[in-house]
Amino acid sequence: MTPLKHFGIACLFVGSILAMEARTQSGDPQATAPPVVETRVDDVLALAPADALFVGYTADAKSLFAHSALSSLVAGKSDLESLVNTLTRTFSGPVMFGLSGVPANPLSWRVTFAARITLDRNELFRQLGEIIVPSWNRSEGAPGQVQFWDDGEFGYLQVIEPIPLLMTLAVREDIVLGSTEPGLSTLWRDSGEAGASFANTGEFRRLNQGRSAPIDTLLYLDVRPLLPLAAAPLNEMLPNLYDAWRLGDVEFVALADGGADEPKDEPAKKPTPETVERTGQQRMPKSRPPDRGDPLRLAVGLKQITPGPWHLVASAPSAPMLARVFPEDTTLFVHGSMERASTLANDIRAFAATIDTEITDEYEQELADFRNEVGFDPHAEFLHNFVREWAFGARIPPFDNKLLALQLENESTFRAHMHRLRLAFNLEVRPTTYRGVTIEHAARKLGPFAYAVVDGVLIISPDAGMIERAIDASKDSANLLHAKAFDAVRRHGAPRTSEFVFFDLASAFSEMAEAKEAAQFPEFLNFVKAETAAGLKVVPYERMVALELVTSAGRPTKVIDLLTMVITSSLERARYLSMQAICLAHVQGILTACHVYAADNKKQWPRSLEQLAAEGVLGDKETAARILANPYKPNQPPGDKPYYLYRSIPDKSKIKELWDEVVVSEPAIHDGGAVFGFMDGHSEWITSPRAEELLSIMRSGR
Repeated sequence: MTPLKHFGIACLFVGSILAMEARTQSGDPQATAPPVVETRVDDVLALAPADALFVGYTADAKSLFAHSALSSLVAGKSDLESLVNTLTRTFSGPVMFGLSGVPANPLSWRVTFAARITLDRNELFRQLGEIIVPSWNRSEGAPGQVQFWDDGEFGYLQVIEPIPLLMTLAVREDIVLGSTEPGLSTLWRDSGEAGASFANTGEFRRLNQGRSAPIDTLLYLDVRPLLPLAAAPLNEMLPNLYDAWRLGDVEFVALADGGADEPKDEPAKKPTPETVERTGQQRMPKSRPPDRGDPLRLAVGLKQITPGPWHLVASAPSAPMLARVFPEDTTLFVHGSMERASTLANDIRAFAATIDTEITDEYEQELADFRNEVGFDPHAEFLHNFVREWAFGARIPPFDNKLLALQLENESTFRAHMHRLRLAFNLEVRPTTYRGVTIEHAARKLGPFAYAVVDGVLIISPDAGMIERAIDASKDSANLLHAKAFDAVRRHGAPRTSEFVFFDLASAFSEMAEAKEAAQFPEFLNFVKAETAAGLKVVPYERMVALELVTSAGRPTKVIDLLTMVITSSLERARYLSMQAICLAHVQGILTACHVYAADNKKQWPRSLEQLAAEGVLGDKETAARILANPYKPNQPPGDKPYYLYRSIPDKSKIKELWDEVVVSEPAIHDGGAVFGFMDGHSEWITSPRAEELLSIMRSGR
């Protein structure tokens, strides 16, 4: 690929995460001082330059080229398919691409490419010169033209336009290195030295904090030169938005994946008094076997940690122990930590003040009125009692059994404040007792909800029955903490997080697995059979926040493939819908042209579509060829025969129901249906089995 192509990918990567940032503020030594583990680096990745703005690396290029997402993008494009197939055969091991320079000045760009090869030097350069580069130049999607030549010692890859670059390729043992920096490839071939390595930089060490497995995939982007370019557009959208989100503190973003051998799951064992230890109000299993590989991680490096909006994303790490009040059949669970709810409210207020001071001035007045009317400060006294942890859970599908849990600092103080609130605002509640716990039911005018306090945890739900289930879960230990899928997700990756999301994929899709539509998504069925669950963890480190994707099965590769499959299927579906629209337009144009032809020829329709085009009723030669060509292969030269089928109707007067007489159609079923045009002049998309019947009529010519 050309440097421009990769730089475009880099820009897309940073564009999707510019608004993402986080804060680290914790006294937890496990979060702020992770164990120093030397990440193993492949010889190819070690050739990435230390000053790279962008680094892309995969340990298995063959899997990348064969991925379903790429296959879908190049499907039907013979030139791209040929190029991808050749690249797959040529580069089947680790591949690295690096870009250095000033983003706004393409003439300053320095490109580095490295890969492990199984070919010898001569065969590699032959394939580059005779197959890969010509295939690239023939591809309509390739930006610019490339030339390659071999002088017997080095290979030279030259990008002619739009940005002139000359890369020198050298081979040493089983690695090829290409660089646009003069003399670097020669130095490396002769001495094995290629200058300072990205793998030895502080940024690389930071993005790998707490990791142990070698890197399988890496996408790194230094956003410091790019973020100032975003300041003006963001501030135009909302005043002070760039500064309010403290985007200037973001130094880099990186997506990293590492793998390891995955041993078979050990059978789950019931906790016994000898194998559990007391943690708060809950008896938890002791240490588990070591994790099987590192999770997929999106790391955000920060210049400094200061109070601000990142309180909303990453606060003090904690374990999701509030899961003890959620029933075992909860399929969606979201846990977060905070210093205190009052601190969180103050941070939101400070963030709003950087955008518009009128918002906070009005809020301050409302707080003063509240203090005068009720008698206490809602921040310093009331919200101060919601400490460190909150959690939300629900059963999906359907979205019911909703429950919110908040850890209380002082139960008696909370009850006293709630009593004063009810008196001040005349709030009516009806108490009941269940298993020794008082449940407060709100009056109808407040909407249906109930709340209770269980072991220092405030639980709230729109369904009073859900409060009783939460009490059962806590008292009987039949809760989410003991669910096999939840426990497996929780123990992978970092044990303590600021935010934690759990989603039981198998349970959520089990109902769909019984439906007929499930056959179209075999990956879903595999997840159900494997009882797979997934989780997302936000882990604060010193000057870095990591978002980690974990699964109950260890590495998240299968979840990524599932997401890719869903996205690919959506893209494929969108492509078919687009083709349907094009076919409908073309068939409608053909029908209109047929009616025009009949009006000029004594109500006789044309004998064939070729005659219709020859008479010029479809427009000039180029327009007619475009209308009659195969819309699913837009780059394919038009053939001698039209793509669409046509039935000649000699005598229109003998047709009783013109709206039901098909005369034009696609030649085959696509995505379960096809486009048909009828004699009355309308066209429509019709699905099988009716589509098969109409196609049979069109093919027979009856």
